[in-house]
Amino acid sequence: METALRAALVAWLQDDPALAGEINIVTEEAPTRAHLPWLGIVASASADWSVKDRKGREVRVAVEFHCRGDDPATSANITNAIEARIESLPAAQTNFAIVSTLFLRARRTAPRQHPGDPDRIPLPPAGGLNHPVRRTDMTAQKGSAFLLKISNGAQPPVYQTVAGLRTTQMSINGDTVVITHKESGGWRDLLSGAGTRSVSVSAAGIFLGSTAETSIRANALAGTLADYELSFEDGEKLRGRFLIQRLDYAGDFNGERNYTLQLESSGAVVAA
Repeated sequence: METALRAALVAWLQDDPALAGEINIVTEEAPTRAHLPWLGIVASASADWSVKDRKGREVRVAVEFHCRGDDPATSANITNAIEARIESLPAAQTNFAIVSTLFLRARRTAPRQHPGDPDRIPLPPAGGLNHPVRRTDMTAQKGSAFLLKISNGAQPPVYQTVAGLRTTQMSINGDTVVITHKESGGWRDLLSGAGTRSVSVSAAGIFLGSTAETSIRANALAGTLADYELSFEDGEKLRGRFLIQRLDYAGDFNGERNYTLQLESSGAVVAA
């Protein structure tokens, strides 16, 4: 996907009529011989950016712009136009989609022994989805397959995955009934099979506006119970009724909207 993003970015910059009148060439790599000014993608790197229900990559791209002269004002307008064009790159692309685009920094270096003057514009991250990954059979189970699902309320119920999950955690809790007495020899005795058992579930992820997320928000506002399912890679499933104890949304000025939620069980949680 990194290669596909680079190609899409070059094509998008090349198709801008305003830039075409200011830049002689927009290229995938720094050209060995080209008349100034020119724009090239000189480096890129990517890392995993997957969530539990889809694959993704964070791609960092370094764009280098060489112009004529040593006056910063000469390249300022073109640099601004390049940044604006990159930010307007359509999210929907062939075989992948861009989730977010963010500029880390831009810097300008003084000319050397030739009149070229580079402006380097690093561009991260653009999270592309639908990136294929290689599956490997192993005894360990992937955390990405530990999913939280909510019932649609139909009979029989259909469980929908809560979209955008990045972390899911489950805790099985049990209250103790202490039956220590004088003949316990100084050790605590507990009553087997007694006490109250419950299951707590916490999850966090990126808000994608799915139907399941809408249902969770409605249940949280109404304080109503709903049927949920926890599923694992080996096919094991746990089902029960849960109440949303807490639902939080957050979003930084330069990041995505995300959520965290806390569920508490009501009644038995059983294997399905």
